[in-house]
Amino acid sequence: MHHWHLLNPVGELSCLAPSAHAQYVNGQASIPELSAQQWQDMQNIGPLHQAMQRLDASTRASATEFKQKFQTGLHALRRAKQLKLDDPHSLSLFAELAMSRHPLFDQHPELQQVLQQRAPNEPLGGLTCDLTEQDWQRLICEINAQQEQSAH
Repeated sequence: MHHWHLLNPVGELSCLAPSAHAQYVNGQASIPELSAQQWQDMQNIGPLHQAMQRLDASTRASATEFKQKFQTGLHALRRAKQLKLDDPHSLSLFAELAMSRHPLFDQHPELQQVLQQRAPNEPLGGLTCDLTEQDWQRLICEINAQQEQSAH
């Protein structure tokens, strides 16, 4: 087997091919091995799909928008794992916040402090439920201003 072809969530074919360092047996490449990151991404698919379903219930996205949201959610879940979030509901909410509020919502200093100081196994929903719409708007404006400063 030289390649694996997988159907991605948008209905397009994705290809996994052996790395340049693939082992060959009798002149044939061995089955492509997934990296640790690919395995983690596969484990995140369930929470990511739950978040996308909740968001999709209110708006229908084009294929391009869907891909962008999917990548935003996937990158957010990678960060969530670094923060030791591991329950499916918290992971799903983390992805949903990244897709609906701001792709880097968790980079705001206030939210970083809350996330880093949370008790083990404390669900994310309990940490963010007190944030009002005005709080979210302020956090998003501050994140955008911080990004603009970093760009200059």
